[in-house]
Amino acid sequence: MNLKQKILLELLSNPSQSISGQVLCKKYNVSRTAIWKAIQSLKQDGYAIEAVPHAGYHLIQDIDKLDAARIQFYLPHVPVLVFDSIDSTNNYAKRLLMENDVQEGTLIVANQQTAGRGRQGHSFYSPADTGLYLSIILKPYAFAQKILKVTLAAAVATCEAIEEMTSISCQIKWVNDLFVGQQKVCGILTEATANFETQQIESIIIGIGINCKPMTFPEDITPIAGSLNMDQIDRNHLSALIWTHFMKWVQHLDDQKLIESYRSRSLLIGKTITYRWQNKIHTGTVIDINEDGQLVVQTNDQIQVLRSGEVTIQKW
Repeated sequence: MNLKQKILLELLSNPSQSISGQVLCKKYNVSRTAIWKAIQSLKQDGYAIEAVPHAGYHLIQDIDKLDAARIQFYLPHVPVLVFDSIDSTNNYAKRLLMENDVQEGTLIVANQQTAGRGRQGHSFYSPADTGLYLSIILKPYAFAQKILKVTLAAAVATCEAIEEMTSISCQIKWVNDLFVGQQKVCGILTEATANFETQQIESIIIGIGINCKPMTFPEDITPIAGSLNMDQIDRNHLSALIWTHFMKWVQHLDDQKLIESYRSRSLLIGKTITYRWQNKIHTGTVIDINEDGQLVVQTNDQIQVLRSGEVTIQKW
């Protein structure tokens, strides 16, 4: 963190008191001028900071701005990278993995994506200031069959984080979309690199995009796209909560409670769906999500178990 971020973290950590410039000078071994410049820079970023005579600096209000220091207020030991605009947080995570020795749990957050991606080559609409777009890097050295459960864990964790911050309960459309009512408010994209000789996964990138605030969607996705519709939501805190809940579940992928939590939020169980299997379109009723996270579908003449694929609800 640079000096500005360190000072912001100090102000966030002490919301009920002022912090003197002299204390900050001694703590970070810098001049009063350096402290003053950092405070002015924070003010230019939109932070309302009051200079109290004989007391110091005081943060008098919060703002809706993504900031690495604010996220690290909740996750002090996690590497956090924040971008105002980026092509895709998953793409950036891939570049990091190619170029650097990336720490487990690295969190990449963006205010806007110019080339956001969804599953099966779909784009993900990611405008500025209204959503939260993030990626988490795992280096699990796990076998490939765990990938589906990692996606399930991300979906459950995101639901839990939203529920913790708001009064909104989301449902999960297998395998990776979150819905409120009949509208999709969140998409999850899981990508991995593997060693095919050992069949071990070398890294996993979990991308999560949430439509947080009221927003206007492109015409082609208007019928299904929606948002949490929150005029005010602390996206820094939300990103930290998602990370915390997700990393908890990652350590317990085989815990029965993960599948139970996923099932309890399922949008599909009991509904009639269409899906593609063996290059044909089939219709059936979802009767369960099994212990491996696979979708169990009853058709007219058999039970089919789906590990992946696109499904469409026939009737809500």
